[in-house]
Amino acid sequence: MSFSLKNISRDNVETAWNLFNELCDEQGSRRYLKASFDDFCKAFLNGVPPSFQGLVGYEGGTPVSLVTWDYLFSLYSPRRMFNMRTLYVRPDFRKRGLGRKLVAFMGQKAMDDDCCAMKWSVMPGNDKALKFYKSMGIEPDPDGLVEFWVDQGDFEKLVG
Repeated sequence: MSFSLKNISRDNVETAWNLFNELCDEQGSRRYLKASFDDFCKAFLNGVPPSFQGLVGYEGGTPVSLVTWDYLFSLYSPRRMFNMRTLYVRPDFRKRGLGRKLVAFMGQKAMDDDCCAMKWSVMPGNDKALKFYKSMGIEPDPDGLVEFWVDQGDFEKLVG
């Protein structure tokens, strides 16, 4: 079967939403999900450029993967940095090289967009993802960068 990628659009935004929810369930990140389907649609379909960009992967017409990204800015370079937000392949379609194709596509996109770097995060305990990236010669941040997450309801903690 052939693998194809389609931009998230009105035609497949519900499919993208369903894939994202599958990812949240699989990696145990549903507690972070505050967005509704309408919010998801607004993020991907409104604005020029949209807040987020993404692709749904299809194998033989069946939706099998999701990859999403946005851009950050690096003051160190100073240029845009490619920020891969989501990379998900349905379990029944793993071990077929689709994840590698998605990472390669994202790497090419980052090069085409003249980004200074590409970054992404992996949920703690997602050893399969860590092993996958390491098999491609990609290692976690050697400095052990720790990211913090503060929900909107906890902003008061920041301002005292």
